[in-house]
Amino acid sequence: MNSEVKILCRGVEFTLYNGLLQFGDINMDPKAKNVELVNLTVDPPEPVSVTLDELLDGKHQAEYVAVTGVQFLSTGTFSGTKVLTDCESEVDVYTRSAATFSGESLPAGNGTLKGIASTFNGIQILLREPSELDMTGQVCGIPSVTYLEQSFTGVTSSMLVSVLPGWLTYAQAGTVQWKGYVLSGNNFARITAYSSNQASVISWMIAPQIDLATASEPYLSFESCDGYDNGATLKLYVSTDYTGSSTPWTATWTELAFTRPPAATSYYSPFVSSGKVNLSAYNGSTIYIAWVYSGKDLTGTTNDDTTTWEVDNVIVAEE
Repeated sequence: MNSEVKILCRGVEFTLYNGLLQFGDINMDPKAKNVELVNLTVDPPEPVSVTLDELLDGKHQAEYVAVTGVQFLSTGTFSGTKVLTDCESEVDVYTRSAATFSGESLPAGNGTLKGIASTFNGIQILLREPSELDMTGQVCGIPSVTYLEQSFTGVTSSMLVSVLPGWLTYAQAGTVQWKGYVLSGNNFARITAYSSNQASVISWMIAPQIDLATASEPYLSFESCDGYDNGATLKLYVSTDYTGSSTPWTATWTELAFTRPPAATSYYSPFVSSGKVNLSAYNGSTIYIAWVYSGKDLTGTTNDDTTTWEVDNVIVAEE
């Protein structure tokens, strides 16, 4: 880090990799003289001061940037994709599990983050090292009331989400149900029709009952991820007459819109926040919220809908 090199680009092909402009193959043999070490101990560069919205516009790709007034949306370690927010916009911060600091805890406060603006199926920031973060201030957007909060830390790989108190999962078609999954120290709920060999897979994940009797401005927020997208869908519903039965599809449900991750056809998208889904239409009611997956994996065919969907960091709270 903080070294200076010269790269000779004549004859080198530039390509796009999941949205990131990069060099093609460069011959690193010293005899080729394509790469020259200039200085191993240069002073660190000064970052460009930007906002999250400017990053989301794609204006600073591959630049060293600093964003102020930001905080991480959830707790945990640096490893994997984490969501950075200024309580208005959100950007992913990605750290490889092989990084020496990947297992360190995320800062819990609000402040300044420095890193490299990049993209991988969407805008993200890559950190140089945690010492460049100054995030000890008062966080923004603290809910005045929290009705429900779930980060799925109590459910590990292959365990049904129904091991969590109040959470339910039922198969309307086929036998596939929502399960936990752990990747790079992060726990979340996951479902896919892949390898099910079933002509129809419809599976419900239902959060515990939520009492909005005294609510005024309630909202729902969660993160979702899309993997190997080939058509299987995820929909969000709310119900006021569901009773907790094993046949939730017999109740009345209203679909809710939410911000979706980009469709990733060859790998996984980053986790993307749903945004604040307004629930004020249900003030005074007791509600259930459900995520419903629909796909298929017919034996002996390639006409399948086996997209993997993942859900994490669910919160129902008051503005």
